[in-house]
Amino acid sequence: MKRWFLNDFQDHGNDEISAFGQYRPYGLHKAMGGDHTNYPAYSGRILDLKDKKNGGIIYFFNLVEPLIRKDVALVTVPSHDPQKTINGIRELAQRICIDDPRIDATEVLVRQKPVAKLAHGGNRDKDNHLKSIVVRSPHLIRGRRVLLLDDVVSTGGSLRACKELLLTAGARAVHCAALGKTG
Repeated sequence: MKRWFLNDFQDHGNDEISAFGQYRPYGLHKAMGGDHTNYPAYSGRILDLKDKKNGGIIYFFNLVEPLIRKDVALVTVPSHDPQKTINGIRELAQRICIDDPRIDATEVLVRQKPVAKLAHGGNRDKDNHLKSIVVRSPHLIRGRRVLLLDDVVSTGGSLRACKELLLTAGARAVHCAALGKTG
C-alpha cells in the first residue's frame, strides 16, 4: 500500500490509521497463559521503546526511518502525563529527523491536563484528548504534510483528536501511524 508519507510497507491498520505491526499487551499475554519466554518479539520491542531503551529505539529507527518520505513534519502524540515530555516515540521521531530534510515537530502537541493512562482503562474518547492537548509552535506544521506517530493504537481516539488539532492549526494533511495495533 502506498501512502504519501511512506514508501511501500505492510500495513496492519486501516485507511485512517496505519500500523507497522501487531502489539499484544503483556497483561493480556499473561492472562492467556503466556510468560516472558513466549511473548511476541515485536511487542517486546514496543515495550523497550516505551521504556526508552536504546535497543528498542534503534530497532524502530531501522524499521521505520527508511519508509518515511523526506518532505514531512513528524509530530508525536503526547504522553497521558503532562510531566512526561520525553518518551520513547518522541525520541524515535527526533532521531528520524536528525540530519534530514524532515521537520522535527515533536513539540507541537502538548498535553496540558493529565488523563488517565489508556492502557489502564482511561477514557479513550476523542473529546477527552481534545480538552487536554494544545498546539504550540503551529508554524512548524502550517501548510505541511504531517506524519503523526504514536507507539500503540487501540481505538484511535488520541490519534484522531491530535489529527483534528493539527488540521485546525493549519497542517495541509495529516496521516496517523502507530508502531503497533492491539487486537
